[in-house]
Amino acid sequence: MTIDIEEYSKNRPVSVWGAGFDQGQPHAGVGEGPHVMREAGLLKRLTTLRSSVTDYGDITVLRGEDQRQCTRQKEVAKFSRTSHDMVKYMLDQGQIALTLGGDHSVSMGTVAGHLASDPDCVVIWV
Repeated sequence: MTIDIEEYSKNRPVSVWGAGFDQGQPHAGVGEGPHVMREAGLLKRLTTLRSSVTDYGDITVLRGEDQRQCTRQKEVAKFSRTSHDMVKYMLDQGQIALTLGGDHSVSMGTVAGHLASDPDCVVIWV
């Protein structure tokens, strides 16, 4: 099966949310990515390319005092559920879901959300 990506996405609204999460690894900072991308004009640029862009804001998890790996793994599991739910909601509304991260651990929830909405989905990771 061949999909014409331009035709598929032409009239679909884009929904953006920020996954301000950086506990999948031991270094703080990448959780600020969504804010930095917005400050750099990403949403303004998207609105020049699309007729409909909805910004759902950021969900940010602040790093706690306990940075042991076992503690961070629990935080990753919790945030994966949040990511799953957000992405699935957007897709179930007929929107293209754009997640601004955060560290790579965010992918577990976002990919799971895509698969829950459409088991035959294709994920583009940039």
